[in-house]
Amino acid sequence: MRVAILTWEYPPRVVGDMALYVQYLSRELVEHGFETHVVTYNEDLKGLQEEPSGVIVHRVGNPVKTHLNILTWVLTLSQEFERVTADIHHAVGPIDLIDCQEWITVPATCSLRKALGIPSVVTIHSLEEQRSVNPSNPVSLTIRHFERLGTHASSRIIVTSEKMKKEVQRLHNVPETSVEIVSKALEFGTKISEIYADAVKNWEESEGN
Repeated sequence: MRVAILTWEYPPRVVGDMALYVQYLSRELVEHGFETHVVTYNEDLKGLQEEPSGVIVHRVGNPVKTHLNILTWVLTLSQEFERVTADIHHAVGPIDLIDCQEWITVPATCSLRKALGIPSVVTIHSLEEQRSVNPSNPVSLTIRHFERLGTHASSRIIVTSEKMKKEVQRLHNVPETSVEIVSKALEFGTKISEIYADAVKNWEESEGN
């Protein structure tokens, strides 16, 4: 299976825990037989790199250098994520699934999901209601909208704790069965592989109907 992981941070660009989580995830996927492409942002280190682990990393910059706020930055960066992921799909081979890391990659994922006709999962590390000191301001409300769009558009929602699962259910009104808890334990790679395979299977069955 060929998968694309969309993330706004990945080593050596480490902003928070997500970068190291995605690095661990991508290496585990390779170990389990996945062709794994990471599409990420790095203004100083652009281009294609195949890591010794077998993970293929595509780093892009943001084509627009001046932005009014985080939302315009995300939307212009999304164009590059879409372009590179579509190039992989058409030039390298069909992508079977996209793993969308956090709300920042939701716009690109939703566009690609529709254009390429492939399923997606979303991995949630934190929620805007928890991060923002004023979650009712216009920017935070828009970010929360992207979070909800990601949870409702994806075949599965991945979180790392029971607490986060309950918060996602509460804030975004999704069924318990859609949210999977996956911690970095011994069976991490196996569990993720099963979630991906199930998402692809369900997508194919629903598309066939």
